[in-house]
Amino acid sequence: GHYQRASNPQLSAGPDGRMYLATYAADDVTEPGTAMLVSTSTDGGRSWGPVTTLVSDEEMLVDYDRHSVVADPHRPGHAMVVWTEQVFTPDFATFDGRTFVARTTDGGRTWSRPRLILDLPGTEVTSFAVEIVHLRGGGLVAGLTIIEGERFSAAAIRSSNGGRTWSAPVVIDVIDLAEVTDPRDGSAVRHGDFRVDIAADPRPGRRTVHAVWTDDGAGTPQVLHSRSTDAGRTWSRPRRVSARPAVPAFTPAVAVNAAGTVGVTYYDLSADTVASPALDTDYWFTASSGGGWSPRRRLTAGSFDLRRASVAFGFFLGDAMGLDTAGRAFVPAFAVTGPLVVGPTDVVAAEVSGR
Repeated sequence: GHYQRASNPQLSAGPDGRMYLATYAADDVTEPGTAMLVSTSTDGGRSWGPVTTLVSDEEMLVDYDRHSVVADPHRPGHAMVVWTEQVFTPDFATFDGRTFVARTTDGGRTWSRPRLILDLPGTEVTSFAVEIVHLRGGGLVAGLTIIEGERFSAAAIRSSNGGRTWSAPVVIDVIDLAEVTDPRDGSAVRHGDFRVDIAADPRPGRRTVHAVWTDDGAGTPQVLHSRSTDAGRTWSRPRRVSARPAVPAFTPAVAVNAAGTVGVTYYDLSADTVASPALDTDYWFTASSGGGWSPRRRLTAGSFDLRRASVAFGFFLGDAMGLDTAGRAFVPAFAVTGPLVVGPTDVVAAEVSGR
């Protein structure tokens, strides 16, 4: 459409191969406004249908932040988009955040009106980066971050009736915000920060959900993991997944393959030294089949220079990376920098065998 910017793309494919793409759009010059947009593809992404506006606002005081889209893996043609609506005061001093969901049951031809699913009391209190997963045994679980002023918490809500009503949030753990910097000069690295990524065990009858996020509680940014075996009601004590406790690790993603193996990917700065003129960065994969975590596998062919990434409040590869499965295989998609002095970044994919 006429929007100058479309960002935060989220993509999900249903069991019939239909793909759903949701994006945040904004225009702050010609026709100020923001919107949440969705479109579908039936030919593997080679072409896309009309763009549907789920919600829009003609002022810049409303922001639709960190949305996600998920196709129902068990019912063709069913999908939902969830987002947080943040409404700011005219001076942008305070805001109020509420979470909405819209759904389709006809493959994206029509979408429901947005339904409010979470409205936390108080000003400067909001949910953030809500992500919904379907349980094979029925029910939905959503992972999210709760922001209460300066306090951040990993949390979850659940629904047993297809998303019509949702439970109160269950706090998984308080998040210590992780600051990643270049050790040579303190330049900031923008990363997934306090975003929580979740995945559900796809095996029949399973009610297990896994969550990962970045945390700085030990003094160095690390990737933490927690799991729930009762559909999000209770959660295990978070444990470190990243391999090097003294090395910054950030922007994790999690998925569960057909055998129930949990895979986690993340960036870290293991190869970096103060003497190196580059900010040497790698992308890693580790897995667990119920016990500990396997020795990590490097997915980058060689370390890349994070200083070559675009700068947006820090060297920036993206707020989130992709991790999906194909049977027992894991399929990560992630950003790396190119060979030029300033950008660009490329998105690459890999296939990792799972146990």
